[in-house]
Amino acid sequence: RAMIEQGCGWGKGGKSFALLIKSWSGAIGMQMLVNAKKENDEFRKSIAGAVIMHPAYFKEHGVTEAIEGLPVVMCWARDDPKVPYNIFSQQYLDGGAIIMGPESGGHANFPEFDEQAAEFLLSLS
Repeated sequence: RAMIEQGCGWGKGGKSFALLIKSWSGAIGMQMLVNAKKENDEFRKSIAGAVIMHPAYFKEHGVTEAIEGLPVVMCWARDDPKVPYNIFSQQYLDGGAIIMGPESGGHANFPEFDEQAAEFLLSLS
């Protein structure tokens, strides 16, 4: 959060931004969203949306509330062996996340998701 606010100058003073997180950075990004939701401050209100790819965030509580009301698109293969979709996805879906991209392919980058993510990000402005 300090890098976003102090390094980039986003998240305060009305400067909105989109949060893009993937895999292990998902743990950091999701914890940041959970904390920001609890604080209900200017930083949280500045997040225009989020693109999340198979987040390695293994907490059972807080995700649904953290993303409620926030436009979120996700790419998460149902056969991901590192971050099991069937165990962790429901809390994101309950928060309103939309899952796009391929249904199979494991824990990988999916070039076909690039266009979907770009369209989503452009729709935020």
